[in-house]
Amino acid sequence: MAFKLLSAFVALLFVFDRSLDVQAAIARHPSQVLSVAPAAEEAIPAGTVRMQALGITKRPFSDNIKVHDADEDKILEIANTPAKQLPSYEVPKTFDGLLSPVMQGNGVLFQRESKVQSKWHKFQTELRKKGISYEHHYAKQLKWDGPYPANKEPIMMDERQVKNEDWVKFERAQFPVKLPEDTEHVIAWLRAPLTTKECFKPVGKEIPPSDHEIFMANLEPYIEFINGHDVFGTNVDMKDEDKLQFAKDLMEVNDSLDLQEKLVHGEQEEKAAKAYRDAKNLENEQLLAGLEVDTSAAEKIDLPHVERAKEAMLWAVQNITRMIEAKYPGRRFVWFRVNRWIRTHHLNQIHIFLEKEPGTIEKAVRISGLKELKELANSHPGAGILAAP
Repeated sequence: MAFKLLSAFVALLFVFDRSLDVQAAIARHPSQVLSVAPAAEEAIPAGTVRMQALGITKRPFSDNIKVHDADEDKILEIANTPAKQLPSYEVPKTFDGLLSPVMQGNGVLFQRESKVQSKWHKFQTELRKKGISYEHHYAKQLKWDGPYPANKEPIMMDERQVKNEDWVKFERAQFPVKLPEDTEHVIAWLRAPLTTKECFKPVGKEIPPSDHEIFMANLEPYIEFINGHDVFGTNVDMKDEDKLQFAKDLMEVNDSLDLQEKLVHGEQEEKAAKAYRDAKNLENEQLLAGLEVDTSAAEKIDLPHVERAKEAMLWAVQNITRMIEAKYPGRRFVWFRVNRWIRTHHLNQIHIFLEKEPGTIEKAVRISGLKELKELANSHPGAGILAAP
């Protein structure tokens, strides 16, 4: 089991430059002022601060802003939860190098360049001074700050809504992460739910996965699992070895164990879920005691119900992939949506890493001179035109 543990009990925060969604680790609402308790130099590692309880008692944004993957209690629980340490991920040299990391669950770990990060900090400061939430700012910018039109909500977001700006809007990322020269960072904002029951039904000639009947017999826990975790997809045919690595690094969040246990099917899975919870509780005890954390016990436990949930996620988000394909026909991409515990705000925001069009790849080749990009340009249709000199 290769979940990444984000302990609910750790009050240590490592501060470093992070992608837009991970800025939630610094302030979940720009009007919050974080109190940093002084500590002896030897008490905590360098670069570490302690956060006091934030004490937020009501959602810091308008009721007009519909949150589809977190109820009011969950919004407050997240707002009052200390931030977590996250590592960074090295940027690959070309778009193809992004596929495996994102589809394993590491999309959120890509960072911004320092200049872009400075702009992000300035943006944060401006919102904080005005006492405006991220949700309010973005909803107003998108013109989605009025009453939510529930009676017009699509049963599923897909290619049919791609031009309907009442429900989806695409834009270049305002604070993009650093990506390969042949890749651009695009955002898709969704006003409607990302995943609904309709998403689990086959479309056209799609062949459902082997566990489809199990999904359909008990859909709500699978939708809850998808809502509670990072989600990702691509329109690129993955290599067999990459398919085996799908979601292997799916981030484990504060309520993962509860969401997992709702998925158990049969006595064996029930026993496995209990053993896994016991192993994770032991890890937390070791962490709090300042001991070296032994993750081997948890890693040895097979969790077929969790693997089935990952399969359900891959199946149920194909609607989003089709929608992005309709927006950018003929372009290759990989996308992800960050879980509610890490992201900066509660709007539905999809990050798309989009391979640039052939002409712009050629330009990137000339600028960077990277051998890999030259090979990529030569491999495109019309390579006689695109090949770098």
